[in-house]
Amino acid sequence: MTAINLFGNIWGCGPNIAKHWYDQGFRTLNDVRTKAKLSQNQTVGLKYYDEFLERIPR
Repeated sequence: MTAINLFGNIWGCGPNIAKHWYDQGFRTLNDVRTKAKLSQNQTVGLKYYDEFLERIPR
């Protein structure tokens, strides 16, 4: 998975922000957690990243 796709899965992060982070040199979620200035939504999106990606069986 590319870094831009990885960042795009963060709730509150769209394609423009994902590209901006990539251009700043961020390549992992940990880079974003420690170096990026995050909105409240993005902070929640990172905190629950794996849970948001998990499919809910119906």
